[in-house]
Amino acid sequence: MGADYYLKKNFRPEVLAARIYAPPRPACKVKLNQNELPWDVDSETKRAIVERVVVRDWRRYPCGEAPGLKNRIAERLGLVPENILMGNGSNELIGAIIYASSKNGSRILAMRPSFGLYSQYADVFGANFCEVEFREDLTFPLEELLIEAAGPETGLTIICNPNNPTGSVMGLSDIGKIAGNSDGLVLVDEAYVDFSERRSAVALLRKYPNVIVTRTFSKAFGMAGLRIGYMAGAVRIVAELKKILPPYNIDIFAEEAGTMAIGQGAQLAERVRIVKSERTRLYDAVNALPGWRAWPSEANFMLFEGPRDPENLFQEFLGRGVLLRKLAPCRILAGKLRISVGSPCENDLLLEALYEIDKIYGATRYEKI
Repeated sequence: MGADYYLKKNFRPEVLAARIYAPPRPACKVKLNQNELPWDVDSETKRAIVERVVVRDWRRYPCGEAPGLKNRIAERLGLVPENILMGNGSNELIGAIIYASSKNGSRILAMRPSFGLYSQYADVFGANFCEVEFREDLTFPLEELLIEAAGPETGLTIICNPNNPTGSVMGLSDIGKIAGNSDGLVLVDEAYVDFSERRSAVALLRKYPNVIVTRTFSKAFGMAGLRIGYMAGAVRIVAELKKILPPYNIDIFAEEAGTMAIGQGAQLAERVRIVKSERTRLYDAVNALPGWRAWPSEANFMLFEGPRDPENLFQEFLGRGVLLRKLAPCRILAGKLRISVGSPCENDLLLEALYEIDKIYGATRYEKI
């Protein structure tokens, strides 16, 4: 008997039916498909991190809670360390929260479209995953969300804010309304909040003990390769979620790198400023061309569509060395692709490709923006 026999006999069917989250990575000159920061950590900082790690004792298991980093995060957020839980990337924490909330098939509520890992976790853990669709203008349908989140069967409502892939944002007062009207937990995934003009939902924690906020070092901090994330929440919720996470999930390298990054606030602010400026430049450039449209975004990416179907446009850009993101099938996303905001040089190459493709499809003359 082959391995398939043992898999079907012993594995949970939800696991066998799940898909692997692995975006394709074809060769390209300009990679704009995974919402990464366009700048690497500078060499001086990398050397300083390595020097800190070299003097640590590698024989010993790390302290599982990365206390130095956790304390800095708590201080930065105006919280106590007991409000913070560290994770091997925020995805680990999101998975733990969904698992803990999947009680007897309870309902996990999220937006459609949103980050695909939410549904994957919910399916694997046997939860009842339900979605509320964005409005046609890609804004949150607050009234419908309020009704669904208040349902007695809803154990967790997930709000990606700003939302991936739409770039939509929900204000704190609206998040507070959802939390105040629900007996379930409300998870606010703030992976992209540094690129937004809105305040963090951390401000809601004292009033709404059912609110949990997750953050990551993968986006604005430019450390996606190191896997550092954290969540902020009520002390009791944090204590219970610790039981689910593996011990020693934050290694000494991640702890030292994250601690150093927290201390580089000026560099973070400048890079975020450039991303916001470039986001506006790309938005204006796309919308200046007849037959093309970009949607407003408060993240480091935006949706756009052009005069041909998205598969055709994806290949046209890729043929010019620019990798964009194809999107999962969804009515709201029909005809659209997603652009990550790159560096000014990367965005110049993106716009060159855009103008070449626009000429091929017979658009009117233009001036570069």
